[in-house]
Amino acid sequence: MKLSTLFYCLLFFYTFSIAQKADPVLNMGFEDMEADSKLPNGWIQWGTPNFTLQVDSTVKKSGQQSMLITSKGTSTYNSFGCAAFKIPSAYDGKEITLEGYMKIENVEDGVAGLVLRVDGPDNIIGFDNMQDRRIDGTIDWKKYTTTVTFSSDATNIYIGGIINGTGKAWFDDFQLFIDGVPLRDVPIYERPKLPAELDTEFDEGSNIKINELTVQQYESLYTLGKIWGFVKYYHPKIATGDVNWDNELFRVLPAVLNAKNKKEFSDITEKWINQLGEIEPNDGTNGTSEDIKLSPTTQWINDEEKLSASLMILLNKINNAKRENKHFYIGHTFNVGNPVFKNEKEYKNMAFDDDGFKLLSLYRYWNMIEYFFPYKHLTDTKWEKVLHDLIPTFLNADDELAYKLATLKIIGKVQDTHANIWMRDSTLRNFHGNYYVPMEVKVVQEKVVITRFFNDSLQTEHGLEIGDVLLQIGEQSVEEAINERSKYCPASNRPTQLRDVARRLLCTNEKTLQLTLETNKGLRTFTLPTAPVDPGIFWKKDIGPWKIMDNNIGYIYPGSMKKTDVDAMMDSLKNTKGIVIDLRCYPSQFLVFSLGKYLVENPTSFVKFTSGSLQIPGEFTFGEFLEIGEEDNQDFYKNQVVVMVDATTQSQAEYTTMAFQSAPNVTVIGSTTAAADGNVSRIVLPGGIRTMISGIGVYYPDGRETQRVGVALDEEVKPTVRGIRAGRDEMLERAVEIIMEQ
Repeated sequence: MKLSTLFYCLLFFYTFSIAQKADPVLNMGFEDMEADSKLPNGWIQWGTPNFTLQVDSTVKKSGQQSMLITSKGTSTYNSFGCAAFKIPSAYDGKEITLEGYMKIENVEDGVAGLVLRVDGPDNIIGFDNMQDRRIDGTIDWKKYTTTVTFSSDATNIYIGGIINGTGKAWFDDFQLFIDGVPLRDVPIYERPKLPAELDTEFDEGSNIKINELTVQQYESLYTLGKIWGFVKYYHPKIATGDVNWDNELFRVLPAVLNAKNKKEFSDITEKWINQLGEIEPNDGTNGTSEDIKLSPTTQWINDEEKLSASLMILLNKINNAKRENKHFYIGHTFNVGNPVFKNEKEYKNMAFDDDGFKLLSLYRYWNMIEYFFPYKHLTDTKWEKVLHDLIPTFLNADDELAYKLATLKIIGKVQDTHANIWMRDSTLRNFHGNYYVPMEVKVVQEKVVITRFFNDSLQTEHGLEIGDVLLQIGEQSVEEAINERSKYCPASNRPTQLRDVARRLLCTNEKTLQLTLETNKGLRTFTLPTAPVDPGIFWKKDIGPWKIMDNNIGYIYPGSMKKTDVDAMMDSLKNTKGIVIDLRCYPSQFLVFSLGKYLVENPTSFVKFTSGSLQIPGEFTFGEFLEIGEEDNQDFYKNQVVVMVDATTQSQAEYTTMAFQSAPNVTVIGSTTAAADGNVSRIVLPGGIRTMISGIGVYYPDGRETQRVGVALDEEVKPTVRGIRAGRDEMLERAVEIIMEQ
């Protein structure tokens, strides 16, 4: 097993476990435990399902019990078992030490050790899992020690015990020390606030009001938006947290709005930036990679039509400044690389006629995309034009709904299915409709077709049937309704947008909705009862995790699969003629490695990523390939596997498909997927608006795009209205045909 594998997996599983909260009592001897609990208070399990965690009251170093991690007997690629404990950090120091006792028995094809990890706001400050010490075999109780870097920036401390390979490991009597002092004796540290945090002058309002834009003001605001974002991410003074850059926008805006020409605008802006102080030139430490996918689009800093010569010189100095790999407003998640937008105030109580805050919202979002969105080059509208076009849209949005719809408009310009307004919001809910006719419709062969009922009375009392075609909603044609709702349904591509639009077609604020449909009895108009909207109901399907269908063909539905089921499932399916994996869903658990290893004989590359840069904002570079599979796996599944996908295949489901289709006997059929892959980055905008973007670029090993186009298909298969009316799953039928043809 590669040494990096265990390290990567621990980090990966941490991202799914961070929400776990440790007991405030430092239960480092594993003694405190509730009667109905499986693990001691505060302890959680990380790792893969081929390891079990339990307390052991017979084998212990001291006290009443120890923690035991046991392999189930098989050593698998990318597998490990870990007991972890989270301690929120409020301490200062230079280093932290974990001491603990460990006993191991028959540890083979792997190692055991203590785990110590220190997290900062946007990175890992220190980490060690002792795998480089190669502790294996059988060893009686022995005290082990690991020390890593610590700092006052730490947000959380994780301690634990870990094992991979086969065998058993017991852990007991953990202790933590910061700079040699036991943690219980270390005083609580309150980090002093930075100047940017202490500057609260405009928290309650910007005092900016623009009555009617002149041509000069329009151009000044456009250029200021670009300069403001460029300086935010490129000027080293902003990176230190010495300046509240939101407030500096509000301070300079009145003068900018009064500028009568380019010279006045440039003089005002130059003076404003020069207040930040001298700039140290780059000495080569900013660095760059040879494997660049995207480069910054900062050529505009030399635009003679909009900027004076002296302002251009200043902006070029900033462009060539020395920058540290640390920033007050931006960071990157460790080992993944998606951006972390931090220290961004949400101004939840902003007034919606406050033009300063509305410009801040536009500028903030536009520049986040400009410098840290890996797919900016794929948008239909040139990103520079988006800023220019939407200034009036934001300034004219003088109430809450108009402002939120303006925000939806710029989010839609990103064309990323991950990007939407993701929050419970009564204003937008009222706009879309609080009630809906409880059934599912989909766009099939350019028609809107009923595909599922969530209330049986729609069939039994009203006579609707699966396959009926929707023609009119009230007095509005279905085509008009689709076009109207499409404006507020951001998505990577049209099929996915239609997926989401279809889910809103039947929404209303009324207790009934009139629909005209084409049925097997001709055109009919129905007045149907509505129910409160349940957004999650469209994703719910009552399908078991796996079964064996006719003709000895296996069927797997990851939407209800558990990782703990994978080994037993694949054992039951190993003699089938073929397997259908139905990824027209979102996997209930992460199955890429646990299921993917059964499909390949040897480790196989399936993906590579791009991530951004703090030292050269706007640059994105490729990292290493990621693999699934084990070395020389002679028992891999050798028969035909067919993966089914469509517009409901999104994000983790697309990533899972990419992994599986790297196997030699896998065929992917279906239609365009949601085309939003990779880890997400969260964004907060003024007014408390919460949204996200795909934060890393996801590519096939040969460099093919997945964003906006979806996963690669071997064969396109789509449902038909006729098939839906007949109750057929035409994609599943084709999957079975492919297997039977082998």
